[in-house]
Amino acid sequence: MSIPGPNKASNKSTHESTLNNSVSVTTLRELGSTYLTYVEGADSITAMRPMPPAKSVKNSLVFISDLEQARVAIEKGASILICLKKVLPQVQPLIYGQALFTVPSISVGLAIVLPLFDEKLSRFHRGIHPTAVVSPTASLSPLANVGPYCIIGDFAQIAANTFIGPHCVIEKSAKIGEKTILHAYVYVGAHCELGSSCEVHPLTCIGSDGFGYVKGPGSLQQKIPQIGNVVLEDFVELGAHCTIDRGTLDETRIKKGAKLDNHCHIAHNCSVGENTVLAAGFMTAGSTHIGANCQAGGMVGVSDHVHIADGVSLGGRTGVTRDIPTAGVYLGYPATPLKEGLKNLSAFTQLHEMRKELSKIYKHLGLEKPQKKDNHES
Repeated sequence: MSIPGPNKASNKSTHESTLNNSVSVTTLRELGSTYLTYVEGADSITAMRPMPPAKSVKNSLVFISDLEQARVAIEKGASILICLKKVLPQVQPLIYGQALFTVPSISVGLAIVLPLFDEKLSRFHRGIHPTAVVSPTASLSPLANVGPYCIIGDFAQIAANTFIGPHCVIEKSAKIGEKTILHAYVYVGAHCELGSSCEVHPLTCIGSDGFGYVKGPGSLQQKIPQIGNVVLEDFVELGAHCTIDRGTLDETRIKKGAKLDNHCHIAHNCSVGENTVLAAGFMTAGSTHIGANCQAGGMVGVSDHVHIADGVSLGGRTGVTRDIPTAGVYLGYPATPLKEGLKNLSAFTQLHEMRKELSKIYKHLGLEKPQKKDNHES
């Protein structure tokens, strides 16, 4: 499902906000979204801000998923209601002067409408802050925005309409594409490349050394220099405290539209496929390749040199130790297909009772229980 953002008719880009916190019916209609359907209400009706139904106030915009929420919002003075299409027959008779739209799901509605109220960019300095340290060999668009105490290294390239938050470090020969946002304290290592319309949240590190060592004389761990880079394609978003290691010789690549939650780690020489979504705590070891349109729940771990096919979904805390060549849902440790994984999980929760029953069987048959094997036996 493609969710179009504000278009030219609304005079707002997806990175711009309504600074007066006001959106009209006309603005919503001009978005031209096939998923946001106008039902009724004067074009002049405005809403000052979006609110949950229970906390709605006069002239607020409210998303409605059931009849009770609609009653509460109307009673509290909400002016624009966006309701689930399936509850429209129940909600519409309550309308008396409010504006009404429908959406197929509340999440879709949020994705379409909330960019109009997003004032994220008001946090950023406009232009180049006087405390920023910019190399004379760096190439910055006149429309780039660099915040306080940033460091821009030699030969770095910063494209137009970028927003670089305070204390960011962009090392030599790094490239930042158009409309990309780096929040405070982001590190972009030398020669790393970020595409257009990316967003990187605070304290994320792009281009740290991969974890590569070999045993040298006297079992000393000898570091293998990591001389590759990291490439983020367009529309990638990285949460806070993520770490993306540079490749050893080539690159670590996060492909177009991929989204990583907070505290994710992508090791050296890995790739993450287009539109793949990885929840918080996802970690992978080196040289692993994750396909397109994959999903992973929280705290998933993937071993090194693993290939995961397109369209794979991994349940929370799943451990992947070998290739997954077929799309589908997997869970558990080691990762198994959903049906088998659920059976394993069910059996695991009954292990204590199964052990007690087995003891009864041994006793009934007059058999001796197998002795515990000593850990030191071969």
